[in-house]
Amino acid sequence: MIRTLLVDDETAANQRMQELLGEYPEIHLLGSVRSVAEAAQFIQHNPPDLIFLDMEMPGSNGLNLIPLLNGKASVVFVTGHEKYAVQAFAVGAVDYLLKPVSQERLSLTMARLIPSPPSSQLRGELTPKAILEASKNQQEIIPHQEIVWIEALQNYTRILLRDDRRVIVRKTITEWSEELPAEQFIRLDRFLLIQISLLTSTRRESRDRTLLFFKGIKDGIPIGRLGAIRLRELNWPPAIES
Repeated sequence: MIRTLLVDDETAANQRMQELLGEYPEIHLLGSVRSVAEAAQFIQHNPPDLIFLDMEMPGSNGLNLIPLLNGKASVVFVTGHEKYAVQAFAVGAVDYLLKPVSQERLSLTMARLIPSPPSSQLRGELTPKAILEASKNQQEIIPHQEIVWIEALQNYTRILLRDDRRVIVRKTITEWSEELPAEQFIRLDRFLLIQISLLTSTRRESRDRTLLFFKGIKDGIPIGRLGAIRLRELNWPPAIES
């Protein structure tokens, strides 16, 4: 169980979070308080694992509670003010939620907080998922298998999904390479990462340009000579067994 404390000077806001968290049996609500001072006193006797913390409250800012926790509790800020987001993440916040919080948005936060079952329990039960985060207010959780390819755009990446949607995410292709399973996603060059099982055919247009085509996707994506060499090193296309 995740021992949880709510800290917000608005009674209605605490009630709303309590209702939203009621969807998660892993959450054990210790209580709710209305200020940093009350929270500091509460945690001396009832140390929480997780705190949903407002930012602007009478008498003190929510950031002032962080040093008192000594890193022993995870913190999710819940506030109506965008301006503190950088400070919140700088002190190690798990997430930064803007009021009014929806159940859908909270589910993204809880996906980070609730431990996944051991790998032995995952087989046939859960599918590995990636978080597509265009901004702090726009997130989507999708199964890895829905990603066709990921293309580098400096500090961003463009992702093609199997429903033919293209999503731009603030995440580098190197970060994706480290996160996604290497046996499933192949880095062909500096700019392109593909799900190899979805690759259906290639078309060589010149010495330095080859088009890749994927299952269910009409348009191809080009790769250069190094990418084509990498494919040959992977023995693609695979030999057909007779």
